[in-house]
Amino acid sequence: MLDRFFPRPDLVVCLDAPAEILFARKAEGTPELLEGRRRQYLAIEDVVPHFVRIDVTQPVEKVTQDVVDAICGFHASRSGSVAETIPS
Repeated sequence: MLDRFFPRPDLVVCLDAPAEILFARKAEGTPELLEGRRRQYLAIEDVVPHFVRIDVTQPVEKVTQDVVDAICGFHASRSGSVAETIPS
C-alpha cells in the first residue's frame, strides 16, 4: 500500500553536517538527538538508489551549487543528455 500511495523519490538530496554544528546553528534538541537523527537520514542511502549527501559546513554558495549540480546531473542521467552548466 505504501509503495502505491507514497512512491520512493527519484532523488534524495541530504544536507549533512555534524550534530555539533547543527546544534550550534539552531540550538534545538540535543547533540545526541541530532546525531541519532543524522544517522537515520544517512541510512536512507542504503535503500534509495539515487542519494546525494551534501556537506553543509561549506559556504552557502558552494552548498547551493552542489545541490544544483546534483539535480542537474541526475536529470541529465535520466534524460540521456548532458546537463547544462548554470553559471555561479
